[in-house]
Amino acid sequence: MISKKIITFCFFSLGLLWLFLLEGNVYAQTEYRDPFEARFPEKPEEVKKVEIKEPVGVSLPAMTINGILYAERGTSNVIINGQVYRIGEVIEGTTIKIHKIEKNKIFVLYQGGLFEVGIISKDIGKKEKK
Repeated sequence: MISKKIITFCFFSLGLLWLFLLEGNVYAQTEYRDPFEARFPEKPEEVKKVEIKEPVGVSLPAMTINGILYAERGTSNVIINGQVYRIGEVIEGTTIKIHKIEKNKIFVLYQGGLFEVGIISKDIGKKEKK
């Protein structure tokens, strides 16, 4: 009967032979990466800066901004007329396209112009000084 040592030796030899045959195809890392360096940029790419141009004689259709869900990293959303929109989406029933979302305002493209639309903030719980 074949002993365990002989079987182990055969498998070990086959493994070494396999590595020898694949020697040219074995991955060899030539450069080392800093493990503490971020692999992705810290901030998402900035939206191209566009000069605000409101075409003469053009005004935005009526719309209600119900809220802004702003995220410095990730996807920001805006709630307009009860619907949630992201950058690049067109507002339902119009040709208004969301261009940029900030904490208290949004920028929209409409009929070749860039419009800034802010939200009205109310100080809840603060008493007015008399």
